[in-house]
Amino acid sequence: MSTIQSKSGLDAIFDETRPKLLGLAYRLLGSHHDAEDIVQDVYLTWLKSDPQTIEKPANWLAVTCTRKAIDRLRARKRMQESYYGEWLPEPVNTEAPPNAEQQILLSEDLTMAFLMLMENLSPKERAAYLLREIFSSDYGEIALSLDLSEDNCRQLVSRARKRLNKCKKKQSPNHQHQTKMVDAFYIALQDGNLNTLTGLLADDIVLTADSGGKATAISKPIFGSKAVLKFFDKALFPAWRDRLVSCKKQTLNGQPALLIMEGDEIAATLSLGYNSDQQTNAIYIMRNPDKLNRLDRIFPNLQP
Repeated sequence: MSTIQSKSGLDAIFDETRPKLLGLAYRLLGSHHDAEDIVQDVYLTWLKSDPQTIEKPANWLAVTCTRKAIDRLRARKRMQESYYGEWLPEPVNTEAPPNAEQQILLSEDLTMAFLMLMENLSPKERAAYLLREIFSSDYGEIALSLDLSEDNCRQLVSRARKRLNKCKKKQSPNHQHQTKMVDAFYIALQDGNLNTLTGLLADDIVLTADSGGKATAISKPIFGSKAVLKFFDKALFPAWRDRLVSCKKQTLNGQPALLIMEGDEIAATLSLGYNSDQQTNAIYIMRNPDKLNRLDRIFPNLQP
């Protein structure tokens, strides 16, 4: 077999597995940019490998991706210690998911709320949980990925599940209800009238914004419905009206959300989280331009 044919064969195998690798890396890192970097690094490592020694290429690629993502995650956590303000996952445009079944998958484990919950886990807990619960890997595969025993991996998954269940609410409202909630925010942002939000916000709602110090935004979360509504009324809405911004409905991370536009540029995103009473209990505003500059690309291939 010629070198070109061999590379072509490696490319074909990698291309088939790439969507899963992107989905895994993004869920581990909460960053589209980092996920693409990791997958590209996996590809370069794959090209240097000897395919004759690899019995299960898909497993080999998943193991390599997991290990590289964990290394990146550890490095990023050290960097986050000096990050300006609050850190939020990078939103991704999932406007065109492949089918209804995958829409359900996306809406369950790709939301901003879920990714924020994952921040409570250690890198290996996060990887073990995702591989087992989202990607249905067996414990032998997880052990190989994390260089641990199967018993240790079972403990990691169990510990992660318990930690997540402590703060994880019941299943999010259905897509239709989420759309109605986003519509209420859309109307309020358009006309500055907060009446559409009355009764929709949980008393313990938390508003978090991420600017990375590169745009105007609050640097600390705002807690409670009264404080959030006051912030909207006295600060956010007037500021956006002064800048003549508009808003546009968009599917981000598998859920209805809003793009805040300043001319043709995306100035912010607004995503919501929900409690078991189907109220909005979290508002995530992304202002960091580094995390907004890839939203013009539809990124649907994040399914397990």
